[in-house]
Amino acid sequence: ALSGQKEFLSDTINLDITGYNYDNRVRDILRLQNTQDSQWARDFLKENNITYVYQIPFMRFKLNPDQLCLTKIFDSGEINIYKFNCHGQD
Repeated sequence: ALSGQKEFLSDTINLDITGYNYDNRVRDILRLQNTQDSQWARDFLKENNITYVYQIPFMRFKLNPDQLCLTKIFDSGEINIYKFNCHGQD
């Protein structure tokens, strides 16, 4: 909300209240977090027009963020924000 950016997945309580089916998005986020397939992860980010990834303490990637074309732009010690930088690359 503060950045004006659209979110791929957040506020699941309100999504539940409104009846929005977000199961596939949860599955995709968990796959992104746990994948060893860097090409799939980069393609996922690119195809879904994801520019920023907000990483909370219990969400850690199995791959190095560099392998996902993610550059850390903010680090609070707990929260990290990464910018995806492979939009024109494969």
